[in-house]
Amino acid sequence: MRLEIYRDKQKWDGMVEIAQLLVEASPDTPKHWIDLAWGQRRAIDLQTAEKTLKEALGRFPYEAVIHYNLACYSCVSGRIDEGKAQLETALRLDPNLKATALDDEDLIGVW
Repeated sequence: MRLEIYRDKQKWDGMVEIAQLLVEASPDTPKHWIDLAWGQRRAIDLQTAEKTLKEALGRFPYEAVIHYNLACYSCVSGRIDEGKAQLETALRLDPNLKATALDDEDLIGVW
């Protein structure tokens, strides 16, 4: 609950702190890793968030949101071809993400 309050209030440092505790307490929950990277992107930097998600990808290779967020990070970093490949994987795993992807400013280079 506290993590969502921090997200809503855009208190990124607090979000990172709570998400890190959740990852340590329950490393087999993909959402905790995704939340940690979300906060890191805003509180620290994109590279730190990307590193977290790449580690998470090794644990959860079939988690579509991890592929999706990595696609966003790749595109924002100018690695459009890599972003396209990651987005294709995300959409193959969860076709429902396409509606979100079409409106995501991070993915403008893909379309």
